[in-house]
Order: sequence, then structure tokens, then C-alpha cells
Amino acid sequence: MASRSGDPRIGNDYDDSGGQRVVETGTPADVDGNGSAIASLVLGLLAATLAFTFLAAPAAILFGLIATILGFIGLGKAKRFNGLHKGLAITGIVSGLLGLLAGIAVIIGAVNIADRVRDEINSNPDIIEDAAGEVQEQASEAVSG
Repeated sequence: MASRSGDPRIGNDYDDSGGQRVVETGTPADVDGNGSAIASLVLGLLAATLAFTFLAAPAAILFGLIATILGFIGLGKAKRFNGLHKGLAITGIVSGLLGLLAGIAVIIGAVNIADRVRDEINSNPDIIEDAAGEVQEQASEAVSG
């Protein structure tokens, strides 16, 4: 059969006698994808990345929690769809938990450091004036130097 359009899905194929032939075009199967697994992976990787900056650690905790929940939902969907994106769901769970725990650790560490600095300043109130004097001396040496 010769095709004038070149694309058999369009339905403009002609048989050898010149009569138009209708070509059945199948539609994609209505399959629910496993978007939960993909979203879990993306949010988990984002959480794991953001966890290592103090200002973004709260977002990492939130994204990590959402990634973990979506990962378990995606894992359940993977069981129904013969393992569709099962690896993505597991990776999302692991990276989400990593981001969640790292975000919590970063916040705890930052609060601990802030408490130590506050205690040091309270125990030695002249420390700020001494540090400011040292900075002024170093700056004047650098300018004159």
C-alpha cells in the first residue's frame, strides 16, 4: 500500500486502487502513572540538598517529610502496577529521610552553637569590645601597611 501522507496514523492512506482506507489509531492505555514516586524522588533530592544550609533546613525538613510520605504512596502504587517506578519510590524515601534527619541535625547544631556564643558573651561582656578593637587594629595596619 502506498501512503501519500507518509504517516499511517493520520488515516490518509490510500490502497492501490486509489480508495481511501481508514486506519485505526490506538489511544494510549489509560494507565495511572506513578507520579508519587517521581515527586518523592524530586522532593527527596531537594530536601537532601537543602538540609546542609542553615536557612533552608526548615524547608528541607518539610520537603523530606512530604517526600517520605509520597515515597510510601508510590511504593504502594508500584505494587499494583508491577513495579512501575519502585526504585524511584525507594530512592525518594531514602533521600527524603536523609534530608529530614540532616535538616533536624543542622537546626540542632545551629541552636547549640548560638547557645554557646550567647553563654560566652554573657560570661565575658567585654569580648565584643575586645574583638572590635582587634579588628580596628588589623584594618589600620592593612591600610597603612
